[in-house]
Order: sequence, then structure tokens, then C-alpha cells
Amino acid sequence: MNPIKEIWFNTGKCIDYFLIEENRKPYVEELVWIQGVTSGVLLFLTNDSPLKFFYLILSPLVTVLFLRFFSPWLLLMTGKLMNGQATREELRLVISLSSIPYLLSLLYMLLALIIPGGRDYQHGIIEILIWIFVWRILIIGVAKTQRISYVFALMNIAIPGIILVVLYLIIRY
Repeated sequence: MNPIKEIWFNTGKCIDYFLIEENRKPYVEELVWIQGVTSGVLLFLTNDSPLKFFYLILSPLVTVLFLRFFSPWLLLMTGKLMNGQATREELRLVISLSSIPYLLSLLYMLLALIIPGGRDYQHGIIEILIWIFVWRILIIGVAKTQRISYVFALMNIAIPGIILVVLYLIIRY
């Protein structure tokens, strides 16, 4: 099964397929690099700082480390509050699969570089589509791996995000 093709409309089947141990491929967990590269390229293209080349290298590394280690652990801990039964590897797989929609962002940035005209890397409708698909994949995947309802899966994803935003705001202000 090709995850890049199947995750869009057969999300549940795709996640079920890769959750089976025999079907797990090593490249699937490396899909988080799509999101890492997207963040690095976006920072590189929208920043005029002399350090922007470091953003191109540092941002993907930080993003991948966050998504491969911290984010699955955080989902695992909040999932335990809801009697979730997932393992860290299963949650890492779901997070990796949820990085696939960021291919749309990379495609848009590539087209914005190639097509002459104004360089606007703010791509509103594409960002909305990306977020919809990412949240859809995450909610379905967390619900399947944690063996909880979609409402609890949404809470499992949103609670750590809210906590991180509040901590960020406390530290910043």
C-alpha cells in the first residue's frame, strides 16, 4: 500500500494496514521529514536574515526531533488519562502519516518559485486543506491506536497543544 496515495481518502484503511507489524515499512516513519523540510523551506523563503541558511538546516532537524520523540510521548501520556492503549511506536507511525499533507505546501512553494510574478508564500486555502487533512489523519489514527472515540482522540491531541501554547505565552509575556 502506498501511504502517499491512500492516506487522503482511505485514511482508516491505510492506518490499519500500517499498524499491522508485518506491513510496517521503515520509510513510513521517515515521512516526518516532509513536514521538517516544509518548515525549513518556508523559513528560508520568508526570512531575510543572514542566518536563513541555518534555518534551512536547523528547522527540519528540530521539527523531526519534536515529531519523532516528544510528540508521541506527549500523546501517550495524555492518552493514558483517557485509558488509551497505544504504544509510542504506533503514535509515531500516526504522526508520520499525518505529515503527508505537507506535500501540498512543498508543491505550492515550488510552483511559487517557478512561476514568475509576486513571491507570496502565504497560501491560505492550501494551508486550510493541509490542516484539515492533518487533523483528520491524527484524529482517526489516535482513535484507532488508543482505542478511544473520536471525541476523546480530539481531546488527546488538543490538550497537549493547548498546554504548550499556554506555556509559550507564559514564557513569552
